[in-house]
Amino acid sequence: MSTNGVEISQLNTEDAALIKNVFSRNFSSFNGTYLHETFANRIDDILNIEVRDEDVWVCSFPKAGTTWTQEMVWLIANNLDFAKAKTPLSDRYIFLDTCFLAPGDRYAKLPDAKKINAMFHPDENNSTENGPRFIKTHLPYDLLPKKLRDGSTKAKVICVSRNPRDACISSFHHRKMMGTYKGDLETFCDMFIKGLVSFGPYWKHLFSYWKEKNSKNLVFIKFEDMKENLPAVANEVAKLFGKQFDKDEINALCEHLSFENMKNNIAVNSDSLTKEMKKVNNNKESGSFIRKGDVDQWKSELSQAVINRFEQWEKVSLKNMQIEYQKLMSETEIFGFVRIQKQIIHVARNPRDTCISSFHYQKFMGRFVGSLEDFCDIFMRGLVPYGPYLKNVLTYWHRRQDDNLLFLKYEDMKTDLPSVIKKTASFLGINSAPSDECMNQLCQHLSFNSMKKNFFIDNPGFEMANKVNQESRDVFLRKGETEQWKKDFSAELIERFEKWEKENFSQDDFSQTIFL
Repeated sequence: MSTNGVEISQLNTEDAALIKNVFSRNFSSFNGTYLHETFANRIDDILNIEVRDEDVWVCSFPKAGTTWTQEMVWLIANNLDFAKAKTPLSDRYIFLDTCFLAPGDRYAKLPDAKKINAMFHPDENNSTENGPRFIKTHLPYDLLPKKLRDGSTKAKVICVSRNPRDACISSFHHRKMMGTYKGDLETFCDMFIKGLVSFGPYWKHLFSYWKEKNSKNLVFIKFEDMKENLPAVANEVAKLFGKQFDKDEINALCEHLSFENMKNNIAVNSDSLTKEMKKVNNNKESGSFIRKGDVDQWKSELSQAVINRFEQWEKVSLKNMQIEYQKLMSETEIFGFVRIQKQIIHVARNPRDTCISSFHYQKFMGRFVGSLEDFCDIFMRGLVPYGPYLKNVLTYWHRRQDDNLLFLKYEDMKTDLPSVIKKTASFLGINSAPSDECMNQLCQHLSFNSMKKNFFIDNPGFEMANKVNQESRDVFLRKGETEQWKKDFSAELIERFEKWEKENFSQDDFSQTIFL
């Protein structure tokens, strides 16, 4: 079934029963987003809203920092008018979603009803209101008004995102407090991961805005960035409005937006609305609308089993999005909580052998005309391509605990190649152990003699460099030995290396690894 281009479908019996049991509401799928089934009655109204150039839309997944963002955006757009900001936030913003979240009889009594109806039918309601309208919604981008999406207006959109684990926990506590959820945290997490919550699935919602982040009238911000560097985020939003504030003004804004001030500010903390909703739902759960506002709260509230389920879900979801949106998604794009990167495998080698191998390679390529001793001196000073050695290698060493980086040692490959192969396979998600026969074949293929004789490995393209440099009769793969420095270095050169290593490596546990 389709309405105004929106595909509507019913949930399967099992999911529908689960939602009905814990949420006491019926959901349907609208373009793949789960919403109260009453949304079907509002599709045409919402999609056909006459968007104004002056409109300001604050959009988010529920409990992603919406209220915080609303207050920041309103103050920036209104030139930091703190006096007018004493007016309740609910009076300064239209919460569009109440038109389908609230039951019909209750909706008609809400203050927003008249404003929303005027947006839907401006002629019928004799709407004469001028100036910017500030609108809040949790709808995904594809369900926003058509004129907001087609670029025909100058209306501004600010989307705030949040770590899904913290958003999940915050949603759980909010719903328990409001009396709109009757299960436990673990059940809620499972439903969140399945996407069976209002405005879910989470990733679909998030990415609907993220892929529009380069639109000139949309800014995509992150709750975690606001916690870490609120002035920077405030300045970013100010640019969207063509405004610039001095340091004192930004400091005043950030002080106003501090968590304690927001929690105690009756104009924004929605305490009166919370009490009314708890009364309507006959709920006695304690709590407040603005609860903690922490980052990484999931670390203290989620069990390891639930964390594992989140990790698997995030990994699969992000991988699928990388495939679907690979032309848009940078491998270092950050959603404020997870970095989407391709897997990195770094191999390190004892600096002395690295130096010797580099010397012969540069001589082979005709790029260095000095002696080995000369090369060692400039190697230790860091004056070689990609140097200094320590700085280069430590950038990877310090990230060796990252999920997407594997740090290997050349020496380990020489002493126990099968173990390194197994470690690499596990890192790449290949959990099934190869048979002994396959392992032997791979190790034989990777043996130095086989690699040296392999036409496709020993870089035949370097033959041209060899012809240019007539003095060199070497090959790309030379010896591949460990501790070759013991044969090639003089006692004086070894002493200089020892001094250099002591001065540079002794302060880091890296030295205990790279020289073992």
